[in-house]
Amino acid sequence: MERIEQAVLALVDNAVKYGPPGEQISLSSSTRPGELLIEVADRGPGIPPEELPRIFERFYRCDNSSEEPGSGLGLPIAEAIVKRHGGRMKAESEVGQGTRVSLHLPLTNGL
Repeated sequence: MERIEQAVLALVDNAVKYGPPGEQISLSSSTRPGELLIEVADRGPGIPPEELPRIFERFYRCDNSSEEPGSGLGLPIAEAIVKRHGGRMKAESEVGQGTRVSLHLPLTNGL
């Protein structure tokens, strides 16, 4: 469970880092049949559609992220953690509107 917390914190860190200063981010969780859904959303600059498929690649940083410090490892590490727990991650974004990243984790007796 500690690693899942690390994955969620990486998403929250990105939302804070790339969102406008002072803007709220959204962190929510819910259950669906057989899974736990955790979502983190911001109202930042968004990710261009052509870059969205690459955000989970190691060391990949979007063109608009060059002003922020980082290595391009936060999202790939978060995704690896989620996959190790049998889950998946999904990102949705619209330029100028923000980004929503969701973790879908299977519900088991140990989670």
